[in-house]
Amino acid sequence: MVEVLSAFVRSVAPRPVAAGVGEQCSHEPPALDVQAALTVLGRRNPDHDGSTRVDLRETCLRRVDLRHANLAGADLELASLVQAHLIGVDLAGAELFNANLRNMMLYDANLTGTYLISADLTNSGLAKTNLTNARLDEADLIDTDLSGADLTGAEVSHANLTDADLVDAKLTSADLSGSNLTSTDLTSADPSGADLRYVTHNRYTVVDDDTKGVWW
Repeated sequence: MVEVLSAFVRSVAPRPVAAGVGEQCSHEPPALDVQAALTVLGRRNPDHDGSTRVDLRETCLRRVDLRHANLAGADLELASLVQAHLIGVDLAGAELFNANLRNMMLYDANLTGTYLISADLTNSGLAKTNLTNARLDEADLIDTDLSGADLTGAEVSHANLTDADLVDAKLTSADLSGSNLTSTDLTSADPSGADLRYVTHNRYTVVDDDTKGVWW
């Protein structure tokens, strides 16, 4: 079932990319049959999958509704999930390399060990999301809400966190080396053991005594 439904979504909602233009996904939500297939995939019992994984690479899934879906380990490389509703979704260990995740709602989700390398999460909501050991190297996190998120052990090196909200975020042992923290709000964030070498910040970067002592 997983292979059949995944192949159906990839064939009906491919992400076309024109040379020099970028993705050409529609601004409309997925067709009803695509949404239905995705709903079934998200509600399935993964214990019956065997070694099969959900494969939604290079698909147009803008404005899709996958709230509380189980997509752990799914392949979403280069997928477009702009304005998607992913509240409470389980994407643990999923691959979202270079995915377009702008303006997405991902609150209270499980992204433990998720690969988000070079993904675009600009202006997305990830408050209280579990990003433990996630890979966010070189990701765009501009104006992203990461308040209360758990980034313990996460790789966030060379990411762009300009204007991001990291209030109450847990950054224990996270690697933020070389990241852009211009105008980032780090109030009450826990940076214990975090690598904050070579980060960029300015006078609008908000810190308190706990964070200031680590790298300011």
